[in-house]
Amino acid sequence: INSWVTRAVAGDGFYYAPDPSSQVVCSIGGNVAENSGGVHCLKYGVTSNHVLGLEVVLPDGSVTQLGNGLAESQELDLRGAFIGSEGTLGIATEITLRLLRAPECINVLLADFETMESAGEAVRAVTAAGLLPAGMEIMDNVTINAVNDFFGYDEYPRDAAAVLLIELDGQEAEVQASAQRAEQLCRGAGARGLRRAEDPTECAVLWKGRKSAFSAVGKITPTYYVQDGVVPRSSLPLVLAAIERLSQEHGLPVANVFHAGDGNLHPLILYSAAEPDAEQRVKDLGAAILKECLAVGGSIS
Repeated sequence: INSWVTRAVAGDGFYYAPDPSSQVVCSIGGNVAENSGGVHCLKYGVTSNHVLGLEVVLPDGSVTQLGNGLAESQELDLRGAFIGSEGTLGIATEITLRLLRAPECINVLLADFETMESAGEAVRAVTAAGLLPAGMEIMDNVTINAVNDFFGYDEYPRDAAAVLLIELDGQEAEVQASAQRAEQLCRGAGARGLRRAEDPTECAVLWKGRKSAFSAVGKITPTYYVQDGVVPRSSLPLVLAAIERLSQEHGLPVANVFHAGDGNLHPLILYSAAEPDAEQRVKDLGAAILKECLAVGGSIS
C-alpha cells in the first residue's frame, strides 16, 4: 500500500513522494500501472519519476528487469514505457522505489475566496511569481460543505466559494520567505482569510479535508461521474467559470476539487441514476467540460 512505504522509512528521515488521494488503500503496483500522481506531483512529479527499476512478467511468461536503478539513464527507457501501461505490457512483481529525504520545514497556507475565479487567479499569480509549492489544491463550495459534514465540524469556512491549499517545503528561511510572498499574492487576488500551519499535525489537518474530498462527496450523492482534464494554469479562471455555466445549463451540480498547481481538473458531476435519462445528461455535461479544456489548449488526461 502506498502510505505503508513512507510509514516504513519515516523513522530514518525519508518519505515516498507520490501521494494519490487514495494512498491509504491504493497499491504501489496499481500506481505503477496507472502512473499515478497526487497532491505533491506539482513539485515532485508522478510515479514514473520515483521508480528506479522493475521486475516484470511479460505476456509470454518470461521474467525481465526494466531500469538499472538510476534516476536517469542513457539507455532506451523501457521502464518509463511500462509505467502507466495499465497491464497491457505485463505485470510488475518487484518495484524499486526512489525515496526522498524529508524536508527541514513545511508550511501549509489555507486561503478562502468569494469566487472560484479569484482562487484561480491566486494560482496564476503564485506560479507567475516563480514560487514552486510542493502542492496547490482547490476545493469549491460544494466540496467544502461535503467535507465539513463528513468530519462533523467546520474545518473550512462554509460560505467560501473556494479554498486554496498551498504547501511550501524546503529549508526554514526559504519556506518562510515563500510563505510570506504567497500570502501577499493570495490577498492581492482577493483572499478573504488566510491561515498558516507550521506544525506537522496542523499541516496534516488542513490536508485531511482534501484527501477525504471524494469520500465526502460520496456521502451526499448516490453516484457521481469524475472528469479528468488538464488546462494551462493561465486559463484556470476562464475554464472554472465555464464549468459553472455548463453546470447550470445542464441542471446538474458539479463539485470541483483539483490539482490547481498543474491545472489538472477533477470536476465531479453529481446525479442520481434513478432519474430519467440521467446518465446521458451526465455524459453530455462531461463531454462539454472536456471540450472547454481542449478549447484553451488543454488535454484529456
